[in-house]
Amino acid sequence: MPSHRRRRVTVGLLAATLAWTGCAAALAAPGEQGASLAVSERQPERRLRIGDPVPALEIEEWLTTGDRPAVTTFERGTAYVVVFFSAGQQPLEPLLNSVAALSDMFRARGVRVLGLTGEDARASRLAGEAAVRGAAASKRFAIGWDRGDRTRKAIVEASGQRTPPLVYVIDTQGRLAWYGVPGGTSAILEGVLSGTWDLERTRRDLERTEDLAWLRIAVIRAQRARDAARMQAAG
Repeated sequence: MPSHRRRRVTVGLLAATLAWTGCAAALAAPGEQGASLAVSERQPERRLRIGDPVPALEIEEWLTTGDRPAVTTFERGTAYVVVFFSAGQQPLEPLLNSVAALSDMFRARGVRVLGLTGEDARASRLAGEAAVRGAAASKRFAIGWDRGDRTRKAIVEASGQRTPPLVYVIDTQGRLAWYGVPGGTSAILEGVLSGTWDLERTRRDLERTEDLAWLRIAVIRAQRARDAARMQAAG
């Protein structure tokens, strides 16, 4: 993939990620929102960065396995896509259909596509399992149930992200190649499989965009605090 196109893919998908995971409220104009910011108080610490080895998955149970044995570690020579999602997402079927289609598209090239979910505010264990197993698309790739929230903490929270669905692409060396919201993953995989995906540049672009978004959040928060102080002083 040409470098200019790769950069557009990286930055464009990250912008969508920020919008999806909680920064959208802070990135809009101050007059477009309520009095409070629906974002974390501080920028999350990054403990897992692009280019770092990705820890193994901690799976309590595989709800589905597709037509190949499920895996928990990332073997060299194989590229992986791990999709974190909430089993309580409504509607769930379109997301699982898109993940299954990605798995089908890259199956012959050895890419393993895995789904991972767990209990959360939107779905209990019983309801979550029923929703996943009841979706036809779930039979076409492996979906695991997180052991508590260990895998989510080790990968999603460690990379500074918050709310699924989130996609993580792992290269053939077991390193984190990209993360973000679903969409455009096939273009990233093409770069990873061809050996042209630039980890250093991806990390720089992703982190720069994230840092700028959080900086703007801080500016908006400060502006609102000043506005509130002025209103209070005015009586």
